[in-house]
Amino acid sequence: QTTPSGQAEVLYAQNNDQAGTALTSVLQSVMKDINKGFGTVSEPFTVKAEASNDKGLSRLDYTFAGLLGFSILGVGIFGPMNVFPELKKQGILRRLHTTTLRVWQYFLSTAASQVAVGILSFAIQFAVAIVLFDLKVVGNYLELIVFLMLSTVMMLGIGLALGGWAKN
Repeated sequence: QTTPSGQAEVLYAQNNDQAGTALTSVLQSVMKDINKGFGTVSEPFTVKAEASNDKGLSRLDYTFAGLLGFSILGVGIFGPMNVFPELKKQGILRRLHTTTLRVWQYFLSTAASQVAVGILSFAIQFAVAIVLFDLKVVGNYLELIVFLMLSTVMMLGIGLALGGWAKN
């Protein structure tokens, strides 16, 4: 009867060397325990670690994603959350009922203006990151713009709800 054997290959990105080394170490210890059970002199199960040529995400990619997410939060939540309680306190929202402007028209125009400001802000952030920090955007720009617009609208819904709920 032959002893089973095999080799586990661990592939990791070049900039993620620590994770590759840690995983290789853990797998080697597991394989060592399995090999003890067979009691043979040669180790039937081994681990081989190899760095791939693909470059993974850099620190700039993570930092930029975080800044972009915070910008979405800022435009969507913090903008209307600060404005609407002040408008309620001054009685401006009550005065709008006397005009021909409908409530949904006012909120839709607010949302559209916030999305426009957000897209302009995101465009400036991308321009600075690409020109100054050599950011590489992988993917479709159109999908990115649509995603940014939808995420801003969703955050704006939360901001409008919080702004309407806030007392002062």
